[in-house]
Amino acid sequence: MYHLKPIRSAAAWLVIPLTVVGFDAPAQSKVRGPVSPAEQKGAAEEKPSASTERFQQFLASGKAALTRGHNEEAEVSFRSAVSEAESLRIDDERLSGALFGLAYAVHFQGKHAEGERLAKRALSIDERLLGTDHPRMLARLAKLAWLEFDQGKCVDAELLYRRMLSIREKALGPDHPDVAQSLNNLAAIFIKQRKYAEAEQFAKRSLAIVEKALGPEHPGIAANLTTLAEVELARGRPREAEILFNRSLSLTEKSLGPENPAVAVVLMKYADFLRKTDRSAQGAALEARARAIMARTPRKDVGPPI
Repeated sequence: MYHLKPIRSAAAWLVIPLTVVGFDAPAQSKVRGPVSPAEQKGAAEEKPSASTERFQQFLASGKAALTRGHNEEAEVSFRSAVSEAESLRIDDERLSGALFGLAYAVHFQGKHAEGERLAKRALSIDERLLGTDHPRMLARLAKLAWLEFDQGKCVDAELLYRRMLSIREKALGPDHPDVAQSLNNLAAIFIKQRKYAEAEQFAKRSLAIVEKALGPEHPGIAANLTTLAEVELARGRPREAEILFNRSLSLTEKSLGPENPAVAVVLMKYADFLRKTDRSAQGAALEARARAIMARTPRKDVGPPI
């Protein structure tokens, strides 16, 4: 799934880790919120030193390696960053950032239990510093939600995305496009859980919000259309589903070009739809096109952020 960011492009709206590696990953709301006393204190006490510079170098190396898909190299760098932070008694967002990076590096190597444990430790640091309902927690919650979803732990992911929805509704109001993004994420999770009535309710509410905010021809609604199409198919309405898939694909191609990774996301879902409606050959052709696009796409454009 792609990153959970405020609307800037259609790719940003192809949320939830569902996609090519998505999560929505994770981003934060436009509302930053006040800086906590703990953050102010940490900033005031921080003193540059050779050790802190080493920590920053390890952190930067880990991020660069993870972006390139060099997960083992990223793991070594992030472990060094965590070790350096602990020796310096750094116990703030810098440490949580290193822990989240390490969590992704080991997760991509199949060490899912360790990745989840590291991400939860990072989240607990952020919750202590910011509070559980701070708008800046959105990025952190999305990171853990992605890991849970990618392991198939839909119930755990749902709880995290519900927290994100609550924070956004409280900070932005019920009709803000960022709220629609959370609704769309939850609709996708409900589909995986076969909760189709809830999925339809959330998907339709999400689409209504973004259509009102952006207009029916804006590429930012493509992910909403795709999610609703999946709901329609699951509820036994393939004709309605195909109309929505076509509309989503057309908007994405028109606005971003035929080679954009966001197009590949829609193509993969459309291909799955075609296979389920006894059109395997057409589905295989769309899937082949999607995979060709992804093969030409730099990893940094499709991976979850850290």
